[in-house]
Amino acid sequence: MISTLTKSQSEVMDLIGKSADDNSRLFILWYGGIRAGKTYGMVRAGIEHSLTRENVNYIVGGFTLRSIINNIAPYFKEICTELGLQYKLVSGGINPRVDVGSNSFLFYGGDRQGRDENVQGATASGLLIDEFELLNREFVKQCEGRISQAGALRIYTSNKGQPYSWAKREYYDRVIEGELDAILIDSNPDENNFIDGEFLDEKIAEYDDYHRRRFIENEFTLKLEPLYFPDMIECIDNYEVDLTILYSYGRHHFTIPMLKETDGEIWVIGDIEYLDSPVDAKVLSRYGTILVNSTASRLGRELITKRFNIRGYSDMFMPHKVELCQRAFGYGKVKVLEGAKNTVEAIDTYAFPSMNETPEITAIESGIEYLARMHRWE
Repeated sequence: MISTLTKSQSEVMDLIGKSADDNSRLFILWYGGIRAGKTYGMVRAGIEHSLTRENVNYIVGGFTLRSIINNIAPYFKEICTELGLQYKLVSGGINPRVDVGSNSFLFYGGDRQGRDENVQGATASGLLIDEFELLNREFVKQCEGRISQAGALRIYTSNKGQPYSWAKREYYDRVIEGELDAILIDSNPDENNFIDGEFLDEKIAEYDDYHRRRFIENEFTLKLEPLYFPDMIECIDNYEVDLTILYSYGRHHFTIPMLKETDGEIWVIGDIEYLDSPVDAKVLSRYGTILVNSTASRLGRELITKRFNIRGYSDMFMPHKVELCQRAFGYGKVKVLEGAKNTVEAIDTYAFPSMNETPEITAIESGIEYLARMHRWE
C-alpha cells in the first residue's frame, strides 16, 4: 500500500482491510469540504476491495456519464498505474466502464428521474457514488438494490449540503440516531497535502459565509437566510390548542395547530400534520378552524356539516403578509415549538416572498393574519 494518503483516506483503507478479512458488508458515508480527497479515496477503496474477488461488477454513480469520465475515471488510471494493476477504460458505446483485472466498474449517470431504469437487472459487489446529494433519489435507491453479493461495499461521497435535503434525512441523520448501520467519515481540505499551499487561504478570503461553511468548514448550511426568525419554545405546559389551520388545495392537505398561552397573549405554532384529504383532519369541534383554500366557501359548507368549527376563511394571497408576520415573530407574539420538525423546516427554507411559495408557509401566514386581525395587533 502506498503511503501518500490523507488521514481520512487511511481510515477508509483500514476499514476496507477489516471488511475483507471477515467478508462483511461495509457502508461508508464520506463527507468533506472541497479538495479533501474524497473522490480519490473512494476510487482507491473500490480498487482495494476489488482485489479480494474476481469476475464481479461494481457500480460507479455520478451526476452524468461525462462527469464520471472527466472527474472519476482519471483516478482509476492513476491508482492502477501506481499499484501495477491491469487497467482498461471504455469511455464510449453502450457500456462505459473501467476494467481492473477481471472486474468491471460500470458507469451510470444519476442526475434525473428515469436514470434508475438503466441500473435495473444489474448485480454488483460494490457501489461507489460521487456527490450523492446531487443525484436523483430513485436512482440511488435502485443502485442500492443491486448490491446483493456477500461482503459488498458501498461508499457515498458528498459535500454537506442544506440541512433538510433528502440525503441528509435518510442517511446522515439516521446514522447519527443509530437507525442505519453505516460509518461516517468527515474530511477537511487542510488534511490534503497535495493541493497548493495558498489555495485554502485564497478560498477562505474569497468565499462568502455560506460557501466557506459548506466547502471549507464542512458544515450543513442553508444557502439563503430565512425570511422569518421566530423564537423557539421547548416547554408548552401552560399552552393549549386554540386554533387549527386547515390547508386544502390541489394535492396538499394538512393541519397546523396554534397553541395559546393559558393566561397570556402568546401563541405557539405546532407541527404540521399531513393528510390524505381535508375531511380526514382530526380537528375536534371545540377548536376553531381557519380554512385556507381558494374555494373556501364550498369546502367550508362540507366541513360544517361534519361538525367542524369553522371560525373563518383566509385568502391564499394576502397583501402585506410578510411585514405582518415579521412583526408577529419579531415582537414574540407568535413562537414555534422547537420539536415541530415540519414547521421548522418550512420556515427555515423560506427565503423569498412569492406567489409560488410553499403551501406550509401560506398556511402559517394565514394563521398569523387571522390572529392579527382578531386581536387587532399593530
